[in-house]
Amino acid sequence: MKNQSHENYYKNLSGYNLLALLIDAVVLSDGLTVTVALGINTEGEKRILGYRVGSSENQVVCEDLLTGLRHRGLKEPETRSLLVLLDGSKALRSAVINCFTSPKIQRCLVHKERNIKGYLPRKHWKGLASYFRRIRKAQGEASALEICEELESFLSNKNAQAFESYKEASADFLTLHRLNVPNTLNVSFSSTNNIENVFKNLRRHIGRVCRWREQSSQADLWVCSGLMLAEKGFRRIHGYQEIPALIVALENDYQQEKIA
Repeated sequence: MKNQSHENYYKNLSGYNLLALLIDAVVLSDGLTVTVALGINTEGEKRILGYRVGSSENQVVCEDLLTGLRHRGLKEPETRSLLVLLDGSKALRSAVINCFTSPKIQRCLVHKERNIKGYLPRKHWKGLASYFRRIRKAQGEASALEICEELESFLSNKNAQAFESYKEASADFLTLHRLNVPNTLNVSFSSTNNIENVFKNLRRHIGRVCRWREQSSQADLWVCSGLMLAEKGFRRIHGYQEIPALIVALENDYQQEKIA
């Protein structure tokens, strides 16, 4: 079982046509965290690319994970930018920037809404949810920016920390909208929900573990088998029919960056 479980995560990735990369981590116990990389290819198909078990969600572990993927043949697209979806972790963001030459980082809007919500009184939650719902449905950058201006005005006199939390994410907040792709892609590419769903299945699988032994390979084996089980239920992403438009937008973005 051990060799069979691990075989999938040592396969050659040189033929994998990577479109987007999602990286996130799930805590198993105090001092034990697994960082996972999920890929979406140009056909809209999801695949667990690899994982690393470490003490925390940190830059060293993430860079080790990404370096391992490169050694297995995973290639950054040569003619377009790589779309990367992150939950807001500065460690993961730094690792991605260090390992890839032209990543377009999209901040998870679901995580950011949740973070801002934590600073606001309950009476403002409904209003906050309404703004984020509109942003997630917005078509293109101009429409999204108009809603963001309204959101800034809404937050400016509610709570200083909530406003700062929003501004902190501004660089990566509308990356997908700036590509001006069909808004049917927003569901799959403006949040880390695709990898969060994997973690839900993983947590159910590892829920049977009573005690984690950090000094052994126990966590590695349980995580590997849990990820394989989760992967069996994978379907193509929502809005995969519009992926050609995203590919063209990422190619145009790459060319513009080369000119600049």
